[in-house]
Amino acid sequence: MKKTYIVLILFLAIFYGCSEKTSLVEPDLSSPVSENSFNFLNLPARQGNSLYKIHKASKEIINSEGGTISINDEYSAADGEIVKVFASIEFPAGAFFGDSDLSYNIEMTLDDETTSESFSPHMYFNKYPVYNVRYEGLDLSNVNTDEIKFMFRGDDGSVEELEYDPIRIDTSAGTLEVQNVKLPHFSRYGFGN
Repeated sequence: MKKTYIVLILFLAIFYGCSEKTSLVEPDLSSPVSENSFNFLNLPARQGNSLYKIHKASKEIINSEGGTISINDEYSAADGEIVKVFASIEFPAGAFFGDSDLSYNIEMTLDDETTSESFSPHMYFNKYPVYNVRYEGLDLSNVNTDEIKFMFRGDDGSVEELEYDPIRIDTSAGTLEVQNVKLPHFSRYGFGN
């Protein structure tokens, strides 16, 4: 009978340990923002049946030199407004882990439906690249601007806060801007609440 209790206790301990996420089994990668509470802000719908246009730029960045990639683009919204986006990412020399002659073809893609952007290839950095983005022509009338943040959001819904200068918002002009965002890794980032 004593063996049965020991086996039962061991079984329950193993079952509990496998079913619960604990810091002993896996790291706690959660963020103070819950998965369902952060959504990227939507861009205004495009006018009519306008052609789908991807806002994309790419450039080879050499580790010893660094460099900058920029996008300056616009489209006509359904309400007749012109939506503009200005984005740039600057890589300091030595941004990548590895030799100074190492280089990567970096791609920056701005989403066509939300105020988000993605970067590739996926990687972490030795020295953080700095990202700046400004949207013009947005309708921010139904957005609680006090809650807007610029965040990383993973494919699994995980979120991560970033270091950046205060977000600038002008609801009457429809502008939304953030500067000096330090990107620790490449993935998907954007404005949301």
